Amino acid sequence: MVLLLLGLVIFFGTHSTRIFAENWRTWQVERLGEQRWKAIFSLASLLGFALLVWGYGQSRSDPVVLWLPPVWAVAHLLTNGNLADVLLFGAFLCWAVADFAAARRRDRGRSPSPLVEARLSGDVWVLVVGLTAWNAFAWFAHAWLIGVAPFA
Repeated sequence: MVLLLLGLVIFFGTHSTRIFAENWRTWQVERLGEQRWKAIFSLASLLGFALLVWGYGQSRSDPVVLWLPPVWAVAHLLTNGNLADVLLFGAFLCWAVADFAAARRRDRGRSPSPLVEARLSGDVWVLVVGLTAWNAFAWFAHAWLIGVAPFA
């Protein structure tokens, strides 16, 4: 569990600099240069990701069960009742919400506001590609990569 927690802290710590330390991040990019900053950021992210994958894998061999999941749940937080699952998927959920909110604040603060031409065909294309990728992963790749067939 320690490796999972350490991996989560490193991975989300690096990815949260724009949420919690925008000025520090900007200063680091100016001080180090964009390419060096990206290299350090990438290495730290990869380290964190490797630790969280390794730690999550280790935790599955000796799970701490928090609850027994319902049969037809709609999300990992509901279907996986282990501490490691709550930490991993809950952390991604919390980070995604915080990142989305920070991005919206940055967008509102820009002057002039960036204009994006919306087209229905683009939205439909993204929806089709996203649903196709989700189905391919859920029905085929999840069992192969994770070892659990969600719809079996």
